[in-house]
Amino acid sequence: MEPSLTPNEEFLVTVNDPNSSQDSAEQHVLAVSETVLATTSMSQEELPGSLVFYLLIMFCNTSLITVIAMNKNLYEPMYIFVCNLCLNGLCGSTAIFPKLMADIISEAKVISQAECLIQMLFEIIFSTNELSLLTVMAYDRYVSICNPLRYVSLVTKRKICTLLILPWLYSFCFAISLIFQVFRLPLCSKFIADISCNFQAYIKLSCTDVSVSNMYETSISIIHAFTLMAVIVYSYVQIFKVCYRASKRAKSKALNTCMTHFLLLFVHLFAGLLGFYQVRTGGGTVDFVHFFVSLSFFMTPPLFNPLIYGIRTQEIRKTIQKVITNRTLCPFLRIKKG
Repeated sequence: MEPSLTPNEEFLVTVNDPNSSQDSAEQHVLAVSETVLATTSMSQEELPGSLVFYLLIMFCNTSLITVIAMNKNLYEPMYIFVCNLCLNGLCGSTAIFPKLMADIISEAKVISQAECLIQMLFEIIFSTNELSLLTVMAYDRYVSICNPLRYVSLVTKRKICTLLILPWLYSFCFAISLIFQVFRLPLCSKFIADISCNFQAYIKLSCTDVSVSNMYETSISIIHAFTLMAVIVYSYVQIFKVCYRASKRAKSKALNTCMTHFLLLFVHLFAGLLGFYQVRTGGGTVDFVHFFVSLSFFMTPPLFNPLIYGIRTQEIRKTIQKVITNRTLCPFLRIKKG
């Protein structure tokens, strides 16, 4: 067994190259003056795709946030919640992609312990916050459709602030509790068989029994997911009951709004289940399937959330079309006027 690694202790870090066979894997040896964890090396063939996806995520989310922020007609609770969903997507993707692309380019595919824990912190905040915000949006739709006359009195500015702060606060506290657990673990290994620092990959480096930490993280994650899903299911059962008794026009409008949220929820659950399975069953090497599945949770919801809302929400779609039309026609109008 390797000796426990302590901060500020110089040692050698080896990184296996997945492009070679497991028996004759090429190794890069690095002398490091602090606690360093090695991330699995990737082929440079993944760089263009990673860069394109990250730029698309940044563009789509920042564009939607800008459109909502610059138009007072969209200053409504639902669009404020959408903005927070986009901010969360930026948080999650930025925690992964910049470091990932740097590792792809660089031969020194290493990460310090501090950087690893910071990356883990933002990953946990993103993954925990995503479903929390979707639950808040489901509650907003429930009140809007089931209690339309009381909507203004129920969804006040104070309640909106509370509904925005609570998911972020809960996600941060949960992340800090996990970081506190792993920070004290003595490490006997220095190779992370994944594309990023996640909780499950990190605790596998420990010399000690981590079953309690593993059980804590898994149980809290499952309770969190099932509790929020129960709230979402209850909200939509009540919505469908109201829609069943409503007029055809009201039913169509309500179901169209709910369908947008359902699509977001489906994308989140699909990517989340893939990620949940991957971090608990991932092997020691990274092939394309491992690479894609590991990235899916930090790639698909942040990319599809703004696209789905931008395309399916009529008010946002009209505002975007208006902005594009004005920017396209204004130069010609100025020339004609001159």
